[in-house]
Amino acid sequence: MTRKFNIKITKLIGLLFLILFTFGCTEKPPSDAQLLLTKIVDQNRFISADDLAKRIINDDPSLFLVDVRSPYEYEQYSLPNAVNISLDALLKEENQKNFQKEGRELILFSNAAILADQAWVLLNQKGYSNSFVLKGGLNEWFSTIMLPEKPLEGEPDEAFDLYTFRKGASLYFGGSMQEIPVAVDKNTAAVKKVEKKKKEVIVKKKVKKASEGGC
Repeated sequence: MTRKFNIKITKLIGLLFLILFTFGCTEKPPSDAQLLLTKIVDQNRFISADDLAKRIINDDPSLFLVDVRSPYEYEQYSLPNAVNISLDALLKEENQKNFQKEGRELILFSNAAILADQAWVLLNQKGYSNSFVLKGGLNEWFSTIMLPEKPLEGEPDEAFDLYTFRKGASLYFGGSMQEIPVAVDKNTAAVKKVEKKKKEVIVKKKVKKASEGGC
């Protein structure tokens, strides 16, 4: 059922592109399909792993994380406090009630970004402009936040600052317990919060290594 559902969504996106190509040069007011496709093209629907990590660490109350993968994948690993709503159940009435709360931002994610992108299209068709997609999905989350790579000697200071944040975030989210580099700024919010809550953090699964997945 999921495979057929994904095919339908892919055809829908293709149809949106056809509509934009066919009617994009007319002087008529843009249709809903054209407006949706414009939002797809401008990439504003994405949130980076770094930005999402910062908002989770800072306990942003507006976040509502939605894991659109299968229940099995969700049980193996997911982001803290994320709810599991698979793609084919996204538009059920009981789930839509969760999306309608004022001030709430829906962050959709999957292993890559394919399923999350499809979920974003469905929600935007229903008028949920408060939905966003985790760029690169959990694959990107693992490679940047959970298992960050140390910059090479000679790279800009900004690269080392980002690495410092990611190491602190990795500890916060239950990743590698290796010692944080000496260059860590003790005033960094992520690091301070790690020091305070390191023993209190509870995660679904201990992260041992990155496991890439499709969709």
